[in-house]
Amino acid sequence: MKLKHSLLLGLFATTLLSTGCNKLESVANPTDRQSTPSIMTVNAQDQNDDRYIVVYKNSVSDPSSKTSEIKRGKGIAYGHIYKGVIKGFSARLNAKQIQALKSDADIDFIEKDIKQHAFFQDTPSGIQRMGAVAASLASDNSSVDIAVFDSGIDISHPDLTVSGGVHFYSVANANGTITSYSDNNYSDDYGHGTHVAGVIAASNNDFGVIGVAPGAKLWSVKVLDSNGDGYASDVIKGLEWVAERASTFEIINLSLGGPGYSQAYRTAIKNCVAKGIVIFAAAGNDSRDVYGYDRIFGTSDDEVPAAFPEVAAVSAFADSDGLPGGFGYTTNYGADDSYATFSNFSTNVVSNNPVNSPGKAIDLIMPGVSIYSTYMGQRYATMSGTSQATPHAAGLAALYIARYGRATDSLGVYRIRQALINMGESQSGSNGLKTQNDPDGFKENLGWAGALGSSSSNTAPVANAGSDQIVEELTTVTLNGTASYDPEGATLQYFWSAPAGIVLNSTTSPTPQFTAPDITTATTYTISLVVFDGMRYSDPVYVNITVTPYEALSLKSLSPSAIYFGTTNVTFTGTGLKPGARITFESGTGSTPVASNIKYTSSKSISADIYVAAGTPNKTRTWSVRITNPDGKIVVLKKGLTVYASTTATVKNNSK
Repeated sequence: MKLKHSLLLGLFATTLLSTGCNKLESVANPTDRQSTPSIMTVNAQDQNDDRYIVVYKNSVSDPSSKTSEIKRGKGIAYGHIYKGVIKGFSARLNAKQIQALKSDADIDFIEKDIKQHAFFQDTPSGIQRMGAVAASLASDNSSVDIAVFDSGIDISHPDLTVSGGVHFYSVANANGTITSYSDNNYSDDYGHGTHVAGVIAASNNDFGVIGVAPGAKLWSVKVLDSNGDGYASDVIKGLEWVAERASTFEIINLSLGGPGYSQAYRTAIKNCVAKGIVIFAAAGNDSRDVYGYDRIFGTSDDEVPAAFPEVAAVSAFADSDGLPGGFGYTTNYGADDSYATFSNFSTNVVSNNPVNSPGKAIDLIMPGVSIYSTYMGQRYATMSGTSQATPHAAGLAALYIARYGRATDSLGVYRIRQALINMGESQSGSNGLKTQNDPDGFKENLGWAGALGSSSSNTAPVANAGSDQIVEELTTVTLNGTASYDPEGATLQYFWSAPAGIVLNSTTSPTPQFTAPDITTATTYTISLVVFDGMRYSDPVYVNITVTPYEALSLKSLSPSAIYFGTTNVTFTGTGLKPGARITFESGTGSTPVASNIKYTSSKSISADIYVAAGTPNKTRTWSVRITNPDGKIVVLKKGLTVYASTTATVKNNSK
């Protein structure tokens, strides 16, 4: 079988590396990559180009015409035009041109383009370490399409099947403009993209290597050049290309990045995620926080796109024998089964992060040291970096989607990410890391495919959101998901989703509550529930809560309407009565009646014990009744209660 040949092929690749493959040796130098970042912050003084991304307001309906208008009116030559994931264009701009654009009411913002480069170092883990062999061989992954944003893929490599692709790039001209291009020349001229593609989906064909998800369809989105460099503006154009074909793609792999912050870049990613595409991004190889040295999201030293909460960021660990336990040899980037010394990490996470990971802004840690995979020129090579860790996670997602289905919106994307996190292995567990050296102490789980490859398939849990309810406005409503269950008996996690106007006190409790909104007409609110058993999500179920307005508060009658000295139980009838209503009396003579033991029966009936102290014999007194609801609404029944001092009397009803 294929895996038996890995050692021989690895020796062959090593020979190539040491006997004349100079390009691979030069780009794989870890010292060069770590000591001299090839991407600068957006505020860096030594970023010697003048590339920008200009973003229009959403009100611009035709970005192409608007960009042509700017070119004619302001003499600004454009590069890429964006019409989908963002609206705008890329260009080289000088200070005078920037000032001219700022006066255009259709422009939302202008920001520096960010240079992007491939992440890797060189030297000797495989899919065995993430428990993926059984899952890879047992699953049919042909229904999953993965866009690999990189330096291209060697389309002639016998171990890879490339379904198609595109090439986006831009050239800075001597006259201060940018010329942007797109073509079908998406084959690899650097090696990095082919290596990443092999980790994801190298074929199960009895030679070479096997990928995490063999059979998954690879698409080459070439946005890095022959030096492994590119720009965010090119990546955004690639994201637009994928978004236009969103029904085809389930996953994007971004084994690239660099320091900076770009709202345009993030918006483009958000719009891809909204179409149900799961995006994985390399955490980076600078041994620092993905939020930068200031550890604050949204500043110029972020590692992007990994810092964006909409992507699944992936860190790397070292493994030299494909097995847990730490028995393998020590690598150039740490002991066997240890956090890779070059890998970025995370000490913080934004408050609205869409998933909950023990690694804060990092979703998963994957094998990223000494990864043997396909390489351009129909060859194989060993590389290291978070670029190599990330395709392991993308392949894991492909296995999950092949078994349980794709996402169709951002909520579905985040559910898949959460499932991969939850079914991962703890760094301190038996399949985790022998050396506990996670630099931030927030230990993201190891991505683990072992459960997906088990002989018994997990059965999805069943959600039950309880019965429909009809409630009145401003009352407390309790939802009930306790009838949900998992066939295997797993402990469930609850995920409620409510429409606008409903604010749940918890979205993860089995019995959340909310206050019915103040309305003028009866309104039905549909609330959904999904439960999760640690591996699979249930189908969503729904409960309808119909909120009705208060009935107009009125008090029509009471029974009996005439009482004697002492205590008498009286029932008050009307509409709009509320629990907690108070009953008082006014405008009478003699001892004022006192109401106690008030009981709410319905909005049309309450009762109370009415006590009247003894008064002058044979004298009749009539009191007005005041009902006050908890919300302050009041109704008065004038001449409502007649008190008789004699021992016998005719009962009268003086209600209006």
